[in-house]
Amino acid sequence: MEWLINELNGPEGSRLINILRQKFSDQRSENDMKEWEDGEQILGVLHRRMGILEERRRGSRLQWIVRSMAAAASLAIGIFLVTKFTGGGDAVSEKIVSSGRSSSDPRPGYDKAMLILPDGRNIVLDTTLSGQAPILADGLTIQVSNGSIGYGKKGGAVASDGQIPFHIVKTPRGGQYRLTLADGTEVWLNSASSIQYPAVFNGTERRVRVTGEAYFEVAHDKGKPYQVDVDGRGVVEVLGTRFNVNAYQEETHLGVTLLEGSVRFGKPEGSGPVRLVPGQQLRLYQDGRTRLLSGVETGAVIAWKDGKFNFGEGMEISEVMRQISRWYDVDIRYEGPISGHVGGSISRQVRLSRVLEMIEIAGLASFSIQEGVVTVAKPKG
Repeated sequence: MEWLINELNGPEGSRLINILRQKFSDQRSENDMKEWEDGEQILGVLHRRMGILEERRRGSRLQWIVRSMAAAASLAIGIFLVTKFTGGGDAVSEKIVSSGRSSSDPRPGYDKAMLILPDGRNIVLDTTLSGQAPILADGLTIQVSNGSIGYGKKGGAVASDGQIPFHIVKTPRGGQYRLTLADGTEVWLNSASSIQYPAVFNGTERRVRVTGEAYFEVAHDKGKPYQVDVDGRGVVEVLGTRFNVNAYQEETHLGVTLLEGSVRFGKPEGSGPVRLVPGQQLRLYQDGRTRLLSGVETGAVIAWKDGKFNFGEGMEISEVMRQISRWYDVDIRYEGPISGHVGGSISRQVRLSRVLEMIEIAGLASFSIQEGVVTVAKPKG
């Protein structure tokens, strides 16, 4: 990718970028054909230098350029090109914001959550707490640092009635958070999600409950199997592993994706649990059907944890917009039916207009932003 960036910044780069910008906008005429041919020649030179041997397909020149660029450097380069075409964040923002119906460009989400304690305290977790004295609760010290919290034992952590107290961490729309539980298990919470967990893990099992989306790296303890209650819709059983749970109610299905180790997923009622191996995803649909997928692109599933949107080779635009709604804390409004798939990857740390610009290039929709509402309409022109 670094090599290609250097080429695009070279003497041939600006001309190629202008040609591709017109390609993606699908604005061409008969007089432009000479430029398209020149553009293909430039791409051919780039490919020969990279050692890429690809049969040149006839037909749509736009399709050929898209295939060629994908072959050259796959998804990441495609997103780089989107940024390059639009001239950076300021130009992108100007295009979306100056649409005539837009007045703001929401910033991305950040590390923030709410810690709810049994004694009634609700503690806002954000970067302002970093470096401060630990929070004391239920015989434990809770240290807040750099967008995460961790538990340290300091006593029995048992209520006066003998019950283990439960803590809750909730993220709002536009928030995410990371926590390390008392047993060493690490949990990442995506936007609009929650986890309920015991202050300490006594007894012969470890059990937590999640809503929304969470990624787990479970601390291995053969004597204490781990159970994750997924919003009351099923239970993930595990000893020590890495996996992702997506249980947003507004999505078409609940998904459990295994990256490492072995887990079993069982519904409260129905047939026995289903065992997953790494690279598999178990889907539970609203009507109770289950489906086990193999060869899942796990990096795309947990891209949110690493600060990226990753729509893979193609994700339905309605699902993409739901992700955007949760992360940028905006509402989505449709002007008529909009369908189709969006592929690619882009940072979750850019402003909303940058992401919308990327989707507009796919030619599926146009967007405007007004007071926290994104309006999705059919493509202009």
